[in-house]
Amino acid sequence: MTPDEIMRMPEDQSVLIFSNARPVKATKAFQFKLFPGADHLVNLSQNEYQGQPEASQETNFKNKVDKWNQTVKAQHQAKKDDQTTDDEEDKLQDNIDQELESRHKKMLG
Repeated sequence: MTPDEIMRMPEDQSVLIFSNARPVKATKAFQFKLFPGADHLVNLSQNEYQGQPEASQETNFKNKVDKWNQTVKAQHQAKKDDQTTDDEEDKLQDNIDQELESRHKKMLG
């Protein structure tokens, strides 16, 4: 079909395109035309919808939240263990400086 033919298609026609298959020209099925009055059988409102998760979903969610909290706690602990105080950092730097100075003296010898 050319782009012009697609633009001139009636509103109740469609072209279905699937991967690795030829396109299919089909007639649209409007549910309210097929089942007139079906919208009055049930009173549904999206604003009033209250989803109720299943117990397995709640358990799975709780397990994932617990696992996440443990990971965050472990990261915070590792970060805390990695931090040194200013005095400790000064001592470490002094030790490094002394080691470098002693190596330098040995090299000059």
